[in-house]
Amino acid sequence: MPRRKARRRKTKGAIPKFLSKIYRHIIRWRTLMVALYVFPSILLLDFLICYFPPCTYPTTNLKDIVRVRSLENQPPLISSVSFVDVPINTKQRIGVTLDSLIEMDVEYTEEIYLTGYGALTFINTSFLSFEEVLSLTVLFEGRSLDYYCFENEGQKYYVMENFTVIQKEKIYKFEIFSTIKPRIRASKFINTPWIFNENYARVIYLPLAKIAVQTNKSSDLCTISVNMDIPYRRILMDESGWTDLFVCPPYEWKEWVIEATFFWEETGPKPVIRVLPSRSFDYSIEQESRNEKNLYIFSTHFSEDNIASKISLLLIPKVEVILIPLIFLLFPLFFNFFYPNFGHEKNSKMKNNKKKTSEGRTHIIKAISTRIFWLYTGPILSLVGLFVTGTPILVFGFIREITNPFMFWLILIYPILLAFVSYFSGKDVCA
Repeated sequence: MPRRKARRRKTKGAIPKFLSKIYRHIIRWRTLMVALYVFPSILLLDFLICYFPPCTYPTTNLKDIVRVRSLENQPPLISSVSFVDVPINTKQRIGVTLDSLIEMDVEYTEEIYLTGYGALTFINTSFLSFEEVLSLTVLFEGRSLDYYCFENEGQKYYVMENFTVIQKEKIYKFEIFSTIKPRIRASKFINTPWIFNENYARVIYLPLAKIAVQTNKSSDLCTISVNMDIPYRRILMDESGWTDLFVCPPYEWKEWVIEATFFWEETGPKPVIRVLPSRSFDYSIEQESRNEKNLYIFSTHFSEDNIASKISLLLIPKVEVILIPLIFLLFPLFFNFFYPNFGHEKNSKMKNNKKKTSEGRTHIIKAISTRIFWLYTGPILSLVGLFVTGTPILVFGFIREITNPFMFWLILIYPILLAFVSYFSGKDVCA
């Protein structure tokens, strides 16, 4: 009887120990292995979802969106056009040199051409915010034009002195040369991948100048040329240039329109106050755009149906910059997937040695170091290729700037984590 009891105790003690070994050697390492496979896969999927398309607006029917300025009872919006009854033709050129986010050079040229008899006087024309200007020169017909500072509702603006154009078929030339501090904001509608922070995309606003256009006519060709040399960034063409304020199509208004009825008197009328769609957004007006290396060109003709309220440039990282973090994740993943037993051949020979000797520990260190070396070969060779093609090593500073701190370091050490987990996972499988 005593012997049977002893055996029962031994059997009861062996079951928890066995389960503990299964948990320790199978569940723990394999769970970590699955997590290290799922992690980069999710980030890659998220990147593809955010990059195609790069922006998400309150509506998917962008062809039917409505201009806010065309709606009734709307407050006046800033306009790029001033319609006049004088027979006139006007065009403008805006040249921007952008090589940093601290300051930029802007050259503005406007040409005014009277096509018939008449006169047009430009009075109290404001053109730049006072706080933004670092240097400024204003010319009209080659001579210096005076300007002064004007404050409106707490905002200070530069205003030029009045001038008049009266001569028919003469081209009057008005020029502004300035160095300004760009107004930079975060984009509300850019799709930002999880691994990046608020510095991923930046919106730069350029000064908007109003030109005179004959009523029921359109302006001559107006262009913006941006020579941008900011490292690692590019301009998203479809979301940049002249923009105006829009709302979703009318057939979607039922989701956003609110109607309220107020009784002024019991027998009086019942005025209905309509709250129009509040989810307004900036979107490009009708224009053409093209890119010639670092030169971005936008062109349009202003008319009553094509008016802008802003000029904006949406800057996002270049594709090769975004691919660097993905290389640190995907190459080790694929390498470990196609060579799951890499480094385990010698490990299988060591499993019969039950003693934990220094030789065994040295073997483990060498095996893991070898795996780390091979898992980093893909990222290193890819970086060498980028450096050879002109991408400097300072790109890591930029990636650090636009990436969440935790994700940045996790991506850098991902091959090391994968080497450790895959080695011990393989060791457990062989054991």
